[in-house]
Amino acid sequence: MATISLCMIVKNEEEYIAKCLNSVSDLVDEIIIVDTGSTDNTEEIVSEYTNNIYFFDFADDFSAARNYSFEKASKDYIFWLDADDVLLERDRVKFKELKNRLDDEVGIVAMKYNYIFDEEDNVVLSFYKERLIRRELKPLWIEPVHEYINVDADIYKTDITITHTRKNTQSDRNIKIYRKFLYEGNELSQKGMMYYGMELLSNNLIQEAIFQLGKFLKLKSEWDSECEWVCLELSACYLKLHDYDNAIKALLYCFEKCVPRAEICCEIGNCFVYKKEYDNATFWFELTVAMKKVRDDFSFVLDMYIDFIPNYQLGICHYSLGDIERAIYYNEEALKARPNNINAKKNDTLYKKIQANA
Repeated sequence: MATISLCMIVKNEEEYIAKCLNSVSDLVDEIIIVDTGSTDNTEEIVSEYTNNIYFFDFADDFSAARNYSFEKASKDYIFWLDADDVLLERDRVKFKELKNRLDDEVGIVAMKYNYIFDEEDNVVLSFYKERLIRRELKPLWIEPVHEYINVDADIYKTDITITHTRKNTQSDRNIKIYRKFLYEGNELSQKGMMYYGMELLSNNLIQEAIFQLGKFLKLKSEWDSECEWVCLELSACYLKLHDYDNAIKALLYCFEKCVPRAEICCEIGNCFVYKKEYDNATFWFELTVAMKKVRDDFSFVLDMYIDFIPNYQLGICHYSLGDIERAIYYNEEALKARPNNINAKKNDTLYKKIQANA
């Protein structure tokens, strides 16, 4: 059986770290914790799980900290998590099964990451990450923030899911790291351009975000899911400016490069709703509903854009166009995807009341 080192970097994670380690400590053979400056009870908590606790002087470079944690690993494979990640019981079972059959032929294992949830705990955003890497491949983390692993090996995709438990909050930490990185004369990689543009958008620096994301699309030589994500982000920039035509144009750029995915088509429909062009919006939402759910690759998935949002919006479009029967039909389809959604429930009551009084 293969042996596994769990490597983590932490800082002030007393709220999350015990839940994380409880979910995985019996699945791994070694736990490496690198603390980058905790001032709470994180050290005391992790000391109950491992003696391999190291301290690292964090200098606005997450890759440096993660590489340091990887250097401390001694087992066959390195598994990494953040303190607010957990393995649910069904995924713990799958992880055990995977560990039992791991062999030298497997270099990297990618696992699904359920990252953002709505108020009803439905998955909103998910994607795949390289989580388990054979140590002898000498994996290296790259980029000061939004870091990723650079290693040359085939990737084995599994249905094991890592669940993110922290509620996403707005922070200027990452944008400050990027500003410092650029001020020191460093140049962003293409991936760095993408994430910097996204951080600019998150911090409401819209014009800078438009420039950075547009620069990424011009320089990117090979089209992939990152480009589709950037088109969505660029569109979001223009939506903040109420520039719906350029928002649509940013999304339509995907059509020049690839077969667009459901998320792109759905967002085009949303743009036409903002413009109150319900006939045009209906076309795009119906196209979204008819598309295949998920491509079999490592792309991001905006789950609500696949089923709930297009059906919900079709209900609104047909209501606005005076076709109450179709409005009811599509809203009921939306409720099948999200049975407890408050807005869909309200619309269900409204549409059926109108139908009864017709």
